[in-house]
Amino acid sequence: MCRKSARKEWKPQAQCLKSPRNIWNQFIPNDELKPTFVIMPKRSETWMIASKVQTTQRCKMSISEISPKDVFDKISDGEHLQLVDIREDSERNTAKIDKSLHLPYSQFSNRAKTLDKHRDIYLLCRSGKRAGVAAKELESLGYQSVFVIKGGMDAWARNGLPIDGESLHVWSLERQVRFTAGLIILTGIALSYSINANWIFLSVVAAVGMVFSSLMNTCGLATILRMMPWNCQHSR
Repeated sequence: MCRKSARKEWKPQAQCLKSPRNIWNQFIPNDELKPTFVIMPKRSETWMIASKVQTTQRCKMSISEISPKDVFDKISDGEHLQLVDIREDSERNTAKIDKSLHLPYSQFSNRAKTLDKHRDIYLLCRSGKRAGVAAKELESLGYQSVFVIKGGMDAWARNGLPIDGESLHVWSLERQVRFTAGLIILTGIALSYSINANWIFLSVVAAVGMVFSSLMNTCGLATILRMMPWNCQHSR
């Protein structure tokens, strides 16, 4: 009599899976459950220290500043400084420092390489902001010793340091242009409200003139103001 083999009936059993790894273990044999680790090479402490030193040196280079008094002391001691005035022509005509080089900020990128790399460079602008930007540009060109005169020409004058026969009581030509254009626009608006509405065209003419001067890179108002008596005696 043939005995039929007993056939076990599979029944699902509920299991409590404590972690996602238990689910993964159900499908992979135990002998294949070998952890794999990737060991990343550790950077040496010497390399990390050198990197921090280089970063610190670059930061110090970009923010190297010197006070106007210290610069004047160097000049008084007979040092021939490479003092670079990066203000525009209209600003320099108002006041300048004796024996300073003139390299306008608008032309600085094209003429920066004319400066001597083997001498310290002292950058001067009106307040120090443009000089800071110029110092970073020189750093990118490989200049190692660049200093920004802290506070610029304004701080130089506040400290009572000598200016080459000029004074800062006369506004720069650029500042005069902005003031005059704004005054014309304000006057046109005031007259149009108080007297006649047609006076608004005075403001329109001033606004159009400012746009035109920007597009053509020329300014007729500046030409007129340059001929004024207070500007004639300060121009060189």
